[in-house]
Amino acid sequence: MGCFSSKELGEGGENNPKKIQKPASFKYDPPLTRSQLKSMRDEFWDTSPYYGGKREIWDVLKAAIESPDKEMSQLLLESAGVIIDVPDLTVCYDELGAKYELPKWVLADPSNLLPEKAFSTPQSPSLVSKESAQFAVPAAQSAVHSSQDSDNPLYSAPSA
Repeated sequence: MGCFSSKELGEGGENNPKKIQKPASFKYDPPLTRSQLKSMRDEFWDTSPYYGGKREIWDVLKAAIESPDKEMSQLLLESAGVIIDVPDLTVCYDELGAKYELPKWVLADPSNLLPEKAFSTPQSPSLVSKESAQFAVPAAQSAVHSSQDSDNPLYSAPSA
């Protein structure tokens, strides 16, 4: 009683952990497409152990967030000893007191998510489709081709 590390006990003496909830609706600025959001999430999870805490806890947090079953998510977190400080999982702790902060865009999709077609930037060569690359190659070869290359069999013009 009154001890910093004491926990409230429910009926029968078991712990009464906070139940996880979906984060409140939010907007991300600037708006993102689903592929940009996925890329940001992948980068976050790849680098999350470097924010502090244990890799195992980060892995459990990821599994709980990606699970479609809310009860399974709760069970994963409880079994790993994750202490939920904020029900939307933006702030959690492990049993040793390490803090785990999760951005809302990792936990849920923003309300202003853009359709993929709405976002257009110049394509880099690695993002060019096979079909467009097929048509771009002959044009590039003809631009490089000069009269000096006429003796080279690799640059010879097709016979008519």
